[in-house]
Amino acid sequence: MYPMDIEVKGYAFSECENFAIFYPNTFDEITDTFYRCKNIKMIIPESVKILTGGSLEEVVFYECENVTIVAAKGSYAEQYAKEHEITFECYEE
Repeated sequence: MYPMDIEVKGYAFSECENFAIFYPNTFDEITDTFYRCKNIKMIIPESVKILTGGSLEEVVFYECENVTIVAAKGSYAEQYAKEHEITFECYEE
């Protein structure tokens, strides 16, 4: 079980390569987390309703390459991926 007060922000992942990150369903917001990363696969639960970058072009993935968002079909994460031309993969719960 994850604590309810976990926060990942402020470009916690900077210049990282070839990794996947899973956010637990206790998250409802993901902000300015990735900076100049490559080959990221991000599994986002349906509980996430906000993906924002804050000051840098309002994107979570600033200057990142080859990003894939994995989330439920019809979720906010899918909408975000489409709006920002990010590769999207659907998972079924």
